[in-house]
Formats: sequence, structure tokens, C-alpha cells
Amino acid sequence: MDEATPPLPPLVMGDSAGGALALAVTTRLRDLSRTLSAGVVTLSPWLDATLDEEAVADLEASDPMLAESGLRAAGRWWSRPRHPGDPLVSPVHADLVDLPPLDVFIGRNDILRPAVDDLAARARRDAADLRVREVTAMFHVWMTRGVPKAVAHVPISQPWSRNEPPGTDHWPTARQRRPSEERPARRPDADLAAT
Repeated sequence: MDEATPPLPPLVMGDSAGGALALAVTTRLRDLSRTLSAGVVTLSPWLDATLDEEAVADLEASDPMLAESGLRAAGRWWSRPRHPGDPLVSPVHADLVDLPPLDVFIGRNDILRPAVDDLAARARRDAADLRVREVTAMFHVWMTRGVPKAVAHVPISQPWSRNEPPGTDHWPTARQRRPSEERPARRPDADLAAT
């Protein structure tokens, strides 16, 4: 990225590997003291190319879209010449200080969900503005599959704004979690299960 790099759009967004790329590009621009977008939205982001989280194996059977072995091989290929755990490849390991607001949409059964839990812990440590929206019984990139819950919980066509008073969220049915909140042992999702 050099001085000729065009400015980013008001919102950087990506799904799966593109979600990781959106976050990695934003952290790199921050490190270069470049102008950042107003926010980052990731849909089922592949935040850890190593898949080192223990819960990944447990989720493999419940996610019809991805397999652990194929992802590990893809992670090694994608990361070259870097190590798969490098923060530019696996932004779950990146410093989140001074980033714009981050929104993550993830399914409870997504094989990549454990890294989102790790990102939430890092966000609390770095005092980052992160909202995780987890939807029960959903799998990897469910929001791109025409699932009714996608329309209810990821209204991408609506204006995106984080500059509104508390309680005026564009996604009112999703539980919002801010870094200052204590994270429960299990995420409450009764409001999502009812839809």
C-alpha cells in the first residue's frame, strides 16, 4: 500500500476469507497511519487460518459448508510466504487498538466461530468497539444462502450507522455486546431463537 492507494469506502465488508482480509487491511492501514473506513463488517470471517481453537473439531459436524482439514490446507496455501498465524493472515492475532467499529455476523454452528470468541476477548483487552451478532443453528456464510434468518438479522440494504444514540440499532433483534460488558459463559440468544 503506497500513497497512490485510493481511499477506502465508508464501510469495508467481507465474508469468510474476505472478512479476514477486510480486518487485516484495516489494521495495516492503521499501522501506516492512513485514513480508515467508518467501520468494518464481517460475515462469517475466517479470522484464524491455523484453526488452533479446540472447539473447531466439535463444530465440523454441524457446519455443512466447511471441513477442518481442507481449511487447514487452504490456510497454509493462503498465508504463503507468511506463517498462517501471522496477524495479516489471521487477524484474530492483530492489535485492535484504534480501529473503527467492528461488526461480526456469525452462526452458532459455524466452524469459524471459535476464532470470533477469541476476537471478542482481544477486543475487550484492546477496548475495541466490537459487536458480535451470533445466530442460533446457523452455519458458515448462512446469510448468503437465502435463509429467512439472513433477512431478519443481516439487513445489509439498510443504511449502516454507528453514530446513533444507544437503543437505535439497525439490527434490533440481535443482542449487542460491547467490550465493556461481561461475557456470559454461554451467549444468550432467546431473542434470536424466537425468529
